[in-house]
Amino acid sequence: MKYSIAILISIIFPDLGILGSELRYGIVVRPTLDVKKEPKFRSERVSQLIYGEVFKVENIEKEYASGNSLKDDYQGYVDVRGLILVDKKVGERYYNQCISKEGLVVTERFTPILAEPTSTAKMVSYVPFGARFVVDTVIKDFWRVVLPDKKYGYIPLKFAKKGKNIKEDVVELAEEWLYTPYLWGGTSTFGTDCSGFISRLYFAKGIIIPRDSYQQEKIVKEVHDLEKLPAGGLIF
Repeated sequence: MKYSIAILISIIFPDLGILGSELRYGIVVRPTLDVKKEPKFRSERVSQLIYGEVFKVENIEKEYASGNSLKDDYQGYVDVRGLILVDKKVGERYYNQCISKEGLVVTERFTPILAEPTSTAKMVSYVPFGARFVVDTVIKDFWRVVLPDKKYGYIPLKFAKKGKNIKEDVVELAEEWLYTPYLWGGTSTFGTDCSGFISRLYFAKGIIIPRDSYQQEKIVKEVHDLEKLPAGGLIF
């Protein structure tokens, strides 16, 4: 009986291996993917991943994968159907290419991913500020990027920049977030909470800070002269 179960799981989740015993990585293929406190639909949303982020999978429980974000080690459960499962080597390489200075960062509130380098092409997805991609080349007025499923997608040049070319400070980048609705556990321009907004904003500049406010408070230092606070500095 146990062999039948193993075969069934390997068919449903072919990239997991038998019974999912080996640690795997998942690359997010939805615009946003909720991180839940428990492996069930009605569980509290504690955080959120966005398109292209990498999740280290420890285990699969029905439709949910438990594990943590490769970026900041934030733990929880995500809907496994929102991931493309890959091995550790592929997952880490994709992540490192995305966060490198040559990686592409969406700097507008939202951007479409198109199937062809034309504004009338079919839209593959629609992703929020801060989504990151591996750049292949530039064609006409579009970045050609490598998607998690290894296919190509096209993003308008004006909607994204390579990490090394983001000169705006966090205050300027924050303007893209104006009128974003509040969403408990959210981290995107579709909806965000306070600390999710801050962590996503700084990550656009290549700076990784903790996800939650109580964690962010632990990394700040005491300041006695408020006039010396930098633009975009956090105050607790």
